[in-house]
Amino acid sequence: INLHFKDISIIKDSINVEMKELSTNERCGLELKEMSGKFVVSSKGIEAKNAKIKTQSSNLAFDAKMKTTTWKTYKYFIDSVYCKINMKKGSVAGMKDACYWTPKVSNCTQKIAINFKGEGWISNMRVKDMDIRSNNTRILAYGNVVGLPYIKNTYFNIVIKDVSCSYNDFISQRLGTILSKVHLPKIIERLGEVELSGKFKGMINNFATNLLVSCQEGELNINAKGLTPNNSNLTTYSGEINS
Repeated sequence: INLHFKDISIIKDSINVEMKELSTNERCGLELKEMSGKFVVSSKGIEAKNAKIKTQSSNLAFDAKMKTTTWKTYKYFIDSVYCKINMKKGSVAGMKDACYWTPKVSNCTQKIAINFKGEGWISNMRVKDMDIRSNNTRILAYGNVVGLPYIKNTYFNIVIKDVSCSYNDFISQRLGTILSKVHLPKIIERLGEVELSGKFKGMINNFATNLLVSCQEGELNINAKGLTPNNSNLTTYSGEINS
């Protein structure tokens, strides 16, 4: 572990510190190349200004606040610690970093440019001004996510301002085992660049969506529902499609 602090001060129960550099290697294999920023830590929360985190795959720049009532609040982080984060433009998240903890995303090496503003508890988070770009794919969205970290029981209320992607760009994404399970028919390549906007409400196994899809072949209005019964891998869809 390499650690370089500057200007440490203690005021009542608050610790103020400027972290110039923190680098280390985790047992799982993740290499933290740099962590820096100005931090205030107390029983009332943690504040980070001009924070940066760099790994072999990611380069994140952000401001963040976590509000608590006592030190004991951190024991119940997901439901009790109120978070506010501003992920700044220019931040890049490498999916390879997630592979160290989640085998389900093994062999993912895609890098994603990301910036957004989020506020709330981990279990009830509001996200706005989300801008995700990967290769030539772009996602602009905002909304609420309730139920994390239990993804199967998480409710999404998402407004999709714009999604832009093409068949060739989709298959070029380096998503490892995730992409290997998705098979798009070759005919989709004829659609060229696809633009999508609309709403998504529900859970991943029980949802409703209203979408407008545009491409060089025309437009589609889609009102659809999807349902995956418990203990089943079969998803049924129903809805209307108008062109």
